[in-house]
Amino acid sequence: MKKEPDHRKPGEAGPAEPEAWPADDPTAPAGAVPVPPSTPLSEPEAPAAEAPDAEDAGAPPLPPSPLLPPGWARPQPVQQDRNLRAWLYFLAGLSLVVALWVPLRAIYQRMRYKPAVEGVRDADTFIALAYAGVSAGTVRAPDEVPRPQFEQQIRALRERGFNPIGLSDVRDFYFNGVPLPRKAVLVTMEQSRKNSYLETRAILRANRWKAVMFVRADTIRQKDPSALRWPILRDMARSGTWEVGAESFGGFRRIPAGPDGETGNFFSSPLWIEAEQRLETPEEFAKRIRAEHERMVREFQAGMDAPPPAFAFPYGDYGQYDPRAVPTRVLNLREVEKHYGIGFSLGPFLLNTRHSDPRALNRLLVNPAWSLDQFLAIVESGKAVPPWTLAQPLQAERWMTDWGLTEHPADGSLWLKAIPPGTNAGRFKPTTGALSWLVGSDLFEDFTLRLSFRIQAGQFGIRVRMRPGGEEGVRLLFDESGSIRVTQKVYGAEEFTQVTAQEIGFSPGQEQQLELTLNGRTLFARLNGRMLLKEPLDLMGEGRPGLFGLEVWDPEPGAAATQITALAFPRPRRVIKGWGPDTGLTSPQLIRQLQAEAFRLKAVSPPWMEAVKAMPLVLPPWDDAALRTFARMHGIAVLPRMTLRSSELALQIPPDLPAAEAVKMQADGIHLDARGVPPDEIPVLVPWLQEVHQSIKERNMKLALHFPASVARMASFASIAALFPGALIAVETPERAQELEPALPDAVVAEELTAPAADMHLNLYYQLATRALPEEALSPQARQDASRRDGYLAYQEGDYDAAIAHWSRWLEADPHSAEALSLIGRAWIQKGDLEQGLEYYTRSLDAGPGQIHMVIRRAELLERLGRPDEARELLNLYARIFPENPDILIAQAQWLNRRQRRQEARALVQQLVDQLPMSLEARLALLPLQDRPAERYATMRGILDLGRAPDSQIPFGHSLLGMEMLTFPESGVFFDYIRRQVARGKTARQRELYEGFLPLTNRVTDDFASGRLSDGWIASGGIRALDRGRYELRAAVDQAETYLRLRRSELLRDGAIEVVLDESQGFFWLYARRSSHSMLRFGFDQDGFIHLQAWSGGELLAQQARPWIRPPGSMTMRLEVRGDGMRGFVNGLEIFDGPVEIPPQVAYGWWGIAPFAFDLGVARARIIRMDCAPAPAALVLVPPGDPAEQAAALRPYVGGMSALAPAWFFQNPDGSLPDEWPEGADMLKMFTAFHRVRLLPVVDLSYEGDIAPAKIVDFIRKHQLQGVVVKRRSPPESKWLDGLAAALEAHPANVVVLQTEAALWNTPRAGEESRGERVVRPEAGDHLLPGKGDKLGLHELPVGSVLIPPLRAEWKIPLHVPEEEPGSADGDLTTPRVYLLGLDGRLSMPPPP
Repeated sequence: MKKEPDHRKPGEAGPAEPEAWPADDPTAPAGAVPVPPSTPLSEPEAPAAEAPDAEDAGAPPLPPSPLLPPGWARPQPVQQDRNLRAWLYFLAGLSLVVALWVPLRAIYQRMRYKPAVEGVRDADTFIALAYAGVSAGTVRAPDEVPRPQFEQQIRALRERGFNPIGLSDVRDFYFNGVPLPRKAVLVTMEQSRKNSYLETRAILRANRWKAVMFVRADTIRQKDPSALRWPILRDMARSGTWEVGAESFGGFRRIPAGPDGETGNFFSSPLWIEAEQRLETPEEFAKRIRAEHERMVREFQAGMDAPPPAFAFPYGDYGQYDPRAVPTRVLNLREVEKHYGIGFSLGPFLLNTRHSDPRALNRLLVNPAWSLDQFLAIVESGKAVPPWTLAQPLQAERWMTDWGLTEHPADGSLWLKAIPPGTNAGRFKPTTGALSWLVGSDLFEDFTLRLSFRIQAGQFGIRVRMRPGGEEGVRLLFDESGSIRVTQKVYGAEEFTQVTAQEIGFSPGQEQQLELTLNGRTLFARLNGRMLLKEPLDLMGEGRPGLFGLEVWDPEPGAAATQITALAFPRPRRVIKGWGPDTGLTSPQLIRQLQAEAFRLKAVSPPWMEAVKAMPLVLPPWDDAALRTFARMHGIAVLPRMTLRSSELALQIPPDLPAAEAVKMQADGIHLDARGVPPDEIPVLVPWLQEVHQSIKERNMKLALHFPASVARMASFASIAALFPGALIAVETPERAQELEPALPDAVVAEELTAPAADMHLNLYYQLATRALPEEALSPQARQDASRRDGYLAYQEGDYDAAIAHWSRWLEADPHSAEALSLIGRAWIQKGDLEQGLEYYTRSLDAGPGQIHMVIRRAELLERLGRPDEARELLNLYARIFPENPDILIAQAQWLNRRQRRQEARALVQQLVDQLPMSLEARLALLPLQDRPAERYATMRGILDLGRAPDSQIPFGHSLLGMEMLTFPESGVFFDYIRRQVARGKTARQRELYEGFLPLTNRVTDDFASGRLSDGWIASGGIRALDRGRYELRAAVDQAETYLRLRRSELLRDGAIEVVLDESQGFFWLYARRSSHSMLRFGFDQDGFIHLQAWSGGELLAQQARPWIRPPGSMTMRLEVRGDGMRGFVNGLEIFDGPVEIPPQVAYGWWGIAPFAFDLGVARARIIRMDCAPAPAALVLVPPGDPAEQAAALRPYVGGMSALAPAWFFQNPDGSLPDEWPEGADMLKMFTAFHRVRLLPVVDLSYEGDIAPAKIVDFIRKHQLQGVVVKRRSPPESKWLDGLAAALEAHPANVVVLQTEAALWNTPRAGEESRGERVVRPEAGDHLLPGKGDKLGLHELPVGSVLIPPLRAEWKIPLHVPEEEPGSADGDLTTPRVYLLGLDGRLSMPPPP
């Protein structure tokens, strides 16, 4: 056998032989030889001979090996397995390390870099910041923040004590009520940008901060190199430093939004379908948005192995920037709620509160242009503060401008301005307005503000309780003309107007003082010291807190501007106001003083009981009903005061007596005034006070305690007050209340009331889409608004049961809605159930006791039910509460007038006018109660003085129209003012407004050939076109009448209205001079009679009626008004024998037509043609002559004459006027009386023109004339005319001044009996008639019922002499005409129609 060479080096040991180990030893090493357990080990044998090599195969074989014992095996040499097992173990270990690396690393990072939150978790607000991106080197986008700037900001947040929060904290806050840490900040990153992660992760770890990455899934799917991938996002989420939310799949795409290439944001704009030339339907919009969310959720779930915890709207836009897009917002927020739970917008706001909508939380995009100081100032401002803690609310840093321009000049004021075109070379786009928000006002709920402002142009608005995006809130809007509106927006519904008002004396540039108080759902407003809305306004909804902002707007870009000169938020509800029995204040004075400071009052404490003798003395009772109602309106507690002088006397009063008496008085509790108790007796008194307090609490009432001043100043006073938890603890000064506030939050300041001194294109889309929203998609407030609207629609259609059902659903959702209760009551009244209506009116007043209009309605209803005394008591009660409110006092006066107590009514309204000299309602209410004409004219002139105030012309003009001030006989005082505004108004708008008051100058004809009603008419509703050029007026189901009203007809005097009537149902009337208090009308009823009537003040003053059968087919009806008479015609035939007299009090009003029926919804009329035209005033001068012959000559022209002026009175040489009538005057007097032609005898001032005005008035009164024509040679001076007008106001008469040098007729010898002989006045010579081209001067005094339309103050017109050819009846319809009757009976007047 060949021996293997030994390759070992010298000294190196050979391979070790395997050791023998027992076979069952578990510690035996690998390769050991097993030894049978039953056999002991023996000495090793000699090694066996080596096996022979192959070449020695021929050698003799070895002897066989000896047999081994059982269980023994021959040791084998170790085999080489090429390290396979080791490699397998290595690979398995490596795989285990790799598998555990990610979770171990995540655990390590969470332990080491866990975001640090310091302080307690008791906050209910947080701010949210958004970063568009964070860049290391070159900034790739203008809104990206450089890495060093981001690092500075995060470090500064940490140093300033801000705490990081994540989406899980936000979800727990809103859905589980878990409080947040103080100064909580949510940092978010946009669009899953890679650099936003890589450049911020080290910064976040170093500052132990956390952030949220919102994922834009389309960039991940498209493998955008700048976007993160799902594995990295999963790793980020596991790190604890990051949370991941969704930001849509394709929502960043701009989509077609209109036919002219317009584009819009994906989530906020309906898609324009070019192929079909239309916008997608609301259903298609909803389907598109829903599919987008579902795809995003799938992508997120697949990439993150978890559903998305939040959603961020691309560009922050969910439709909040378009007020019309109600359905867009509703759908978007509903989808966010369904798929994510919480959502985020992007805008100017960063603060979120417990009242924020979790589906649209605020985020502020960080601007890289901000310095660190600016950033910190903005972040620090993101906290809600009580309004009364703002020391200087007009400071620049307190305002955040949303759009437009704000300026803060050195005078401390604030300017809101629209940006005009061309500003800063186009750097800013022009705007039509501006909007700015008060920083930190997110939780403004109940507060009072005092604001001074000047409107320079456009509209100024105040926004209160606004939600970001404008989804909820209230706006007060003032324009430069004095028009005021209060609008409200509730979630899921369109903005609607709550109330409107018109303020006289409101003008551009004039400073206005506004005081506004919000208390729960009630809004109080006072402007310039007077109640603005006449009564507290009951708002819809829950009255949740919201932002405070200011705005301006005007349709012209760059025009709107308003200056706010002062703004303050007084601290509310810190005062308990008491008064003694000897103040001498009447109930109205008391309420007036309390009203002025209602916002400060926590409670009022009228005197009640004083323990000063052996038995308590009950003081005179206070006006509990008025005070209780006033306090309920303002949310003030009424705590009658019990004055204690000693503990001995107090202990005589049973502890439960005060509470029991308070219940009887319907008070809210008791005020125990112990200031008079000696301080050393307080320990004795305290147990009794505790018993009283316990009794008060058991009845759920309030207790106010006022200890002696020395006790209240003690250091241990807080411990004494702590014995009365929940009680109002009264102290002497605001400073002391503030000191005690940390320990005694219910500390109030006690004040005493003293007696006053004696001398102090998508539009249609969004509308349809809003109405298409299913009811379950609407918010509770929107459902209430829908029930409100549906009820109105049903009410207008006459379905009162349906209206009650809709409004009852509203009432179920909002049991405290005073409006819902009042509307239900109105519907019951329409059904004829007055008792049920009264019940709901009563409940409405209980819910909203400040509703003045409801008080008046309820009082009127009580009268209808035969309960006038209750009506009087109700009006008296509210008159004590609202002594400044004109409506309630006017209602009182009207009640007195209906009870034939006219003098008391007049005195009451006169007192109101004295108290409120700026109230037009009060002055107009006084007018019909005044019996003397001079008083009525003085009232009208007082109204005119209000309108003459600088810059008050536009609001006064609206009042002239809205209050029908031009329909009174005394309205002539306004004529000159109106003409002056038309000629010299400051603005085109002002001139146009007043021009609309001047009477019509042209004929208005409608034959409906165009298929529509012309602009000359105003339709009241219920009008629609029919075939063959006919129009139908049909009353709505809740209307007895519908009408057409002629524009510019209010001051129309003489004229005619004609209608071609096809068919009708019910009554049909032609109207002239119609107003709310008087009218002329001609028409027929449904009982077979035709009428010609004059009404005033609800009384029929003059009429003619006769049986009448309507002719078949169409017919022509005509109403003519001339002078003092009106006539009616049917098919060209006069219906009555003569005209009906027009009473002088029916002076002015509008002209029109109207069908009428007593049953609602029945009246209708089909009209083929309408024609209305003014008629020029026609004055006929009659020279001396035979009256019988003159009457015969005039008779054919009576239909065209307004007045007859016979030359009867000639001035004597001594300047006096004759005392007697001329012979034969009775003939013409009877002639004019029968034909209703106004008789105005001529007073010929042949010698002295400037006769004293009083003499002319005395002459008119002496001869009992309706008026005169004063003929003068020289033009009258304005002073003489003013004096004559003033004299006539005491004794109204129609006076026309005629000026000409011509004699016009022969005159009798002065001072002699004429005996029929006529001589020419020497001064006139032979010139009886004016020369060619000469004109007469005509001036009618604007007093009484005038003849000439007030287009001009003075006319220059020709005299139509007998020799002329008669002119046309058409042509000039406004210039008055003067005709002279010839001695031969000729007259150049055109024949009447």
